[in-house]
Amino acid sequence: MNRTWTTLLLIFIVSFANSQPIDILNKSDKKFKKRGKGFEYINPTTDTINYEFIATLKTKGRKSTADIGRLYINLSEKARIIGANSFKLNSFERNVSQREIELTIDIYFASDSVKRLNRANHAVNVIYLFGDSNFDTYKTYSFTINDQEKLIHSGQYYEVKLNEGEHVKIRKGGIAGSTVTINWENGKSAVYLSLSNFGFGGVAPPPGNSGYVVSFYTGKISYLDENIGQLLVNVLDKAN
Repeated sequence: MNRTWTTLLLIFIVSFANSQPIDILNKSDKKFKKRGKGFEYINPTTDTINYEFIATLKTKGRKSTADIGRLYINLSEKARIIGANSFKLNSFERNVSQREIELTIDIYFASDSVKRLNRANHAVNVIYLFGDSNFDTYKTYSFTINDQEKLIHSGQYYEVKLNEGEHVKIRKGGIAGSTVTINWENGKSAVYLSLSNFGFGGVAPPPGNSGYVVSFYTGKISYLDENIGQLLVNVLDKAN
């Protein structure tokens, strides 16, 4: 077996070992033949009357797999395979004694015009910072906002609201750390940042958006896709 196939096999084995079983609780009779493009978060205030319901999916994680990010990735892949391009949080449950979490989502297909109406309901001029999405790690993450020290723990997020004309500088680490400066702009979409670069890979700021000034040195701060970011805000604990 050549090196390429050996590498592919190892990736498959690791992926399979890390995946969690997914239950389909109920499913539409309609067949969606095409794989869903994108996977957009449906705001809780958005009416889903113009969405086509596909299914309700549930999965669990325990101990080291009690990670929202990992569960989300598995659910999103399954959902897009069966034709979904949007999802709504159905429920999230956490069993502290069993060190287990359970995530249930409703998945849909929506036209571009319906998705645009949903995006109009999302938060603007807000920054959300996350440590990691595993409730079982109990790590602490330190950072500064405009030179004021802050702390968050695993399973928490920190919220910063931008006021008109304001700019916020976020820094993690020392000389070899990372700094992100974000400015207020009229109608600016919320920004989601990871302090641990967990699970999803860095997502660059939107091209041409003058509201970002970013300096990366060691990758200690990375941008998250807004759809996983919005889910995390609704299931993690808000830090004081």
